[in-house]
Amino acid sequence: NSRFRVLQMTVAQAMEAVLKPAKNLIDHDVAASLIKKMPGITDDDFKDSLSGQDGVKRYVVEPFLLGMICFEINERRIEKRDDKISQSLVGDFDLSDVINSYYSKTRLDFGDNVIRGIEDSLLTEGGFRKLQELEEFETKYNVTDNDIQRLIEKRIIRKELRDGVEYIELTHDVLTTVIRERRDERINELKEKEKKETINRAIEQDRMKRKRIARVVLSVMATVFAALLF
Repeated sequence: NSRFRVLQMTVAQAMEAVLKPAKNLIDHDVAASLIKKMPGITDDDFKDSLSGQDGVKRYVVEPFLLGMICFEINERRIEKRDDKISQSLVGDFDLSDVINSYYSKTRLDFGDNVIRGIEDSLLTEGGFRKLQELEEFETKYNVTDNDIQRLIEKRIIRKELRDGVEYIELTHDVLTTVIRERRDERINELKEKEKKETINRAIEQDRMKRKRIARVVLSVMATVFAALLF
C-alpha cells in the first residue's frame, strides 16, 4: 500500500545518493571512483551528467546495485577499522565479488526448492534472463507467496503483470553470471554424485554376483565331497 518506485539514476543523482547519507565517510573523488565501477557507465556519461547537460543525461545507475556496492564497501571499511572509505578500498573492490557474496548470503535464507527454481527456471540455457509465470513457478517448485515476497525484498526477482498474468524475472543482468555459475556447479555436482552412485551400484552388483557364484561353487564341492565319501 505504500510503495515508491525508484527508477534508474543519472550519475549526478547517484553521486548525491552516495555523498549525502555519508558525508563523513566518503569524499567526492572517492565517490566518483566508486560510481565509475558501475556497469554501463562511460567517462562521457560521467562528465556529461555532472555538467548538468540535461539533453545528454542518461539514466544508467541501478539503485539496487549502487546500494549493495555501498553497503559491501562500508562493511569492508568497518572490518579494516578505517575512518573513511579510501581510494585503495574502492580500487580493490570488484563488482562480481560483491554480487557473488550477496547471492551466496541470500541463498542461505531459502530452501533448496526455491534456489533450484531460481537457477533452473529464471535463466535460459545460455544464461540470459527470462520471464517465468508466477503460478507455474510456485506450483512446480513448491514455492510460497512468502518466499516470493522475500525474494522481491532482497532484490533477487521482480514481478511483472502482462495481459492479466503475473510473471517474475531476475532484477538485473548482473545477477545472471553468478546464478549461472551456481546452477552449473550444482548440475555438475549432481552428475558426479549420480556417476559415483552408478559405479557403487555396479561394484555392489559385481560383489553380490561373486558371492552367488562362490555359494554355488561351495555347494557343488560339498555335493562332490559327499558323493566321494559314500
